[in-house]
Amino acid sequence: MNPVRSRLLLPVVLLGACAEVPIPAPPVELPVDLSDLTPEALARFETDWHEAEDRRWIGLSFWANRSQDWQLRNGRVECIGHRLAWRTLHLLDHQLDDSGPSAELRVQLGLTGAIGEDGALGGLLLGAGADDLDYRAAALVQSAPGPEGGILAGVDHQGHLVLRDFWANGGGPVLPHRQSEQALPSLDGVELRVRIDRHDEDVQLVDLVLEAYPLDTLPTEIDLKADELALPLASLRAERLPAAALIGNVALFADQRVPQRAEQKPSFWFSHLRGAGERLH
Repeated sequence: MNPVRSRLLLPVVLLGACAEVPIPAPPVELPVDLSDLTPEALARFETDWHEAEDRRWIGLSFWANRSQDWQLRNGRVECIGHRLAWRTLHLLDHQLDDSGPSAELRVQLGLTGAIGEDGALGGLLLGAGADDLDYRAAALVQSAPGPEGGILAGVDHQGHLVLRDFWANGGGPVLPHRQSEQALPSLDGVELRVRIDRHDEDVQLVDLVLEAYPLDTLPTEIDLKADELALPLASLRAERLPAAALIGNVALFADQRVPQRAEQKPSFWFSHLRGAGERLH
């Protein structure tokens, strides 16, 4: 990824207290003059994991919860954490806001290994932390639902698309659990696409669409105004959601708990995370 801005947070634990120490990122040589880019172009991003070497550190633009629960391998990000629930990998240099009519996020993912008794769920976390929490604090959202925890858009181990909120004790549920009737034929690899649109010009409400596409029908660039020619394998829709529930951080998530003694463990992998739209900044 060539981020417009890169930001890092180092949580330091000292004498039982947690302090946030920002570390400046090294200078980034941008390939273009930012003054020539439109706001829409500035809001576009795409990862370059397919070109990265195998390593545990995901990169400057991401914060992993926990760092040992994620790795880069074979050009993909893999969640390898199985002891704790709701592992997250937060994007640090783009967030969702309510300044425009729409945004779209896409990620390729798959699931490998044996599934535990509690199943597995992975995908995108949208709007973590809302607009009143600093992005660095919001990047610590993980483990359990909480106030303004965001919306989960993903796929479960049976291939069903899932939409649900990640709220608790804070006025939720914003979106009770719902899943697609049709299951995907395989979890060897699909692309999830999440579209956020303002509901009938009402700035207080949005509609959310989650779709899954086969990997062999993908366009090379997100075009929010173009009609998609390929048919989704499955889709799920939620309408009239409060726009405030989809303001905040964007993250990958995986919940794939199994006993540590298990010989085979499930693992979600992710690649080609990208986004575009006026609701991204």
